[in-house]
Amino acid sequence: MLVIGLIAVAATAGAQGDTVLPRYRLRILGVYDANSGQPVEGADVLDALNGVSARTTSTGTVALAFLPEGGGFVRVKKIGYEMQTMFVAIAPTDTLPITVVLKRVAELPEVKVIDSAPKYVAPALRGFEDRRRNAAAGQFIPEAVIRKEEDRNVGSFLRAHLAGAVLADGRSGAVYILRSPRCGSGGSPAVYVDGVLLSGENGRGSPVNLANFPLTDLAAVEYYANTATAPAEFSRTLGSCGALLLWTRER
Repeated sequence: MLVIGLIAVAATAGAQGDTVLPRYRLRILGVYDANSGQPVEGADVLDALNGVSARTTSTGTVALAFLPEGGGFVRVKKIGYEMQTMFVAIAPTDTLPITVVLKRVAELPEVKVIDSAPKYVAPALRGFEDRRRNAAAGQFIPEAVIRKEEDRNVGSFLRAHLAGAVLADGRSGAVYILRSPRCGSGGSPAVYVDGVLLSGENGRGSPVNLANFPLTDLAAVEYYANTATAPAEFSRTLGSCGALLLWTRER
């Protein structure tokens, strides 16, 4: 049973880490194949904001001791599977093991194409390419452009490529996106990473430091200066105006 297995691993991890960390800091995450239900070994589980990561064991599990107090956004990925990103709480009241079920993605046969556009496996990146090709409202920066300039810092890169975007520098190299003059009302644009909202919901939440997402990790950037022009799935944030969508690279 998946749940029983997770609980057993959680108990073991807690016993081993009692002298170092409180038991709740060793919350367990288990990764399983959606078709077979078997553990997925070697999946990368990482903190989306600071890049610290660990890999699942042969039991498909990993202790989330690397997450900060309170929790953070966790990205789970492995080649051949659809990537998932979610928020995981780390607190004395949040101790139950977490189960993540990964769906396999179809492996396409090798074909020869004469086309400079990337052929992504991840549905999220395919969605970006569809919106870019169909000339949807917004601004689009594809992977080819990012790779050519990936030695730049993210702030100077976005200033050069996003017309009308307002960016501000903070302490220690931090970079934040601010409200566009094109907005009639609302605050700073909502920021999404791989489709997961990091800020902007109902105007609450800390500003997102874009410097936490170096260009070497990004496959695409999408920007909508006004919420009305954003795709429906990225336009439901009541306290924000506009949206900045960051899409990470396939590995």
